[in-house]
Amino acid sequence: DEEQDDSSQTSKNFDTTLKKLLRRIEVMRYMNRFATSHYRARHFWLCFIPISAFICLAGILSFVSASDVNATTRMSLSAVTGVFCLLAFILNFFQTRLGWGSLAEIHRSSELELSQVVFRLETLKKYEHGRLCSKSVSSKARASAVRDLYR
Repeated sequence: DEEQDDSSQTSKNFDTTLKKLLRRIEVMRYMNRFATSHYRARHFWLCFIPISAFICLAGILSFVSASDVNATTRMSLSAVTGVFCLLAFILNFFQTRLGWGSLAEIHRSSELELSQVVFRLETLKKYEHGRLCSKSVSSKARASAVRDLYR
C-alpha cells in the first residue's frame, strides 16, 4: 500500500514538473520572440535605413557635383557628400559594435531550440498513449522514455 502511495506521489510530481516546465519554456519562447522582434526593428530603423539613406544621398550629391555647376557650389556639394559618407561610416561602426542584427538571430535561434524542447515534452506526455503519467508506469520506464526522446 505504501508503494502504491509512493507511485501515486511520483506520478503527481512528474505531472506537476512537466506542467511547470512547459509553462516556463513557453514564457522563455515568448521572451525570445519579442527580443528577436525588438532587435530586428532596432537594426532596421536605427542602422540599416539611416546608413542606406546616407549612402544614397552621398551618391546623388556626387553625381550632382560632377555636373556643370560653379566652383563654390561644387565645393559645398563635395563637403556635404563627405559628411554623408562620414556619417554612414560612423553608423556602420556603431552597427558593428552594437550587433543588433546578431542579437536578433541569437534570440531567434533560442526560440527555435525552445520550440524543439516543447515538442519533446509534448511527445513525452503522449508517450505510450498517455500511460507514462499513470501509476502503472515505473520510474525506470519514465527515465527510459526521456532518454529515448533525446536519441
